Amino acid sequence: MLQKNKKSSRKKPTFSFPLSYISRLTIGLFFLGFLTGCVGTHFLQNTVYGSVTSLFRSTISQLPWLSISRNEIFLLSFKNNLSYFLILAFFSITNVWRFYYVVSTVYSGFTQGLLFSFCIMTYHIGGILQYFCFLLPQCLVLVPVFLYAIRHLEDLHQNWFGDNCYEKKHSFLTQQKRQLLFRQLPFFFTCIALLLFCAVLEGYLNVPLIKSYNSGLK
Repeated sequence: MLQKNKKSSRKKPTFSFPLSYISRLTIGLFFLGFLTGCVGTHFLQNTVYGSVTSLFRSTISQLPWLSISRNEIFLLSFKNNLSYFLILAFFSITNVWRFYYVVSTVYSGFTQGLLFSFCIMTYHIGGILQYFCFLLPQCLVLVPVFLYAIRHLEDLHQNWFGDNCYEKKHSFLTQQKRQLLFRQLPFFFTCIALLLFCAVLEGYLNVPLIKSYNSGLK
């Protein structure tokens, strides 16, 4: 009886949220920018975004007949994503890392909010599918990659500036930082390989998906 009571008195393990704090913060900042873009487009569609909206509508209507080079989309996607990743990595070893991380995350959400709003204004409820056509399938890999990268870069930033001992010589600190950067090489190569895979998905799968979807719209 005592053994049963001991077993029953044990606390059951609580469920832990799989995402880290920095990942949850990133998602929250992104959606903050996303909502800002949606609200801004709604209130300014007849003034600031009027010409942009008409241009977007005309481009969308012509998509099925436009000649789009998949190789160029692949190269452009890889270049843009790689540049964004390398800039994030650079700022992670500077004192303005968190400021740049917040601003870039909110801005990314803001641009996605604009795109979502333009799709809704063009095709109403059907614009939701139009919006996801622009993102799939590459976002299924791209989003986890950048969440992982930001979490890793936050750890790199803390390790880079975590040692404030002034008794150590400058040469020793420099050597430590070089070793820290060298240990990041597997992380960098993994992210670059995944970004290359995302570019392949965007160039060779996303383009025909967008064309086939828009060809069925009136």
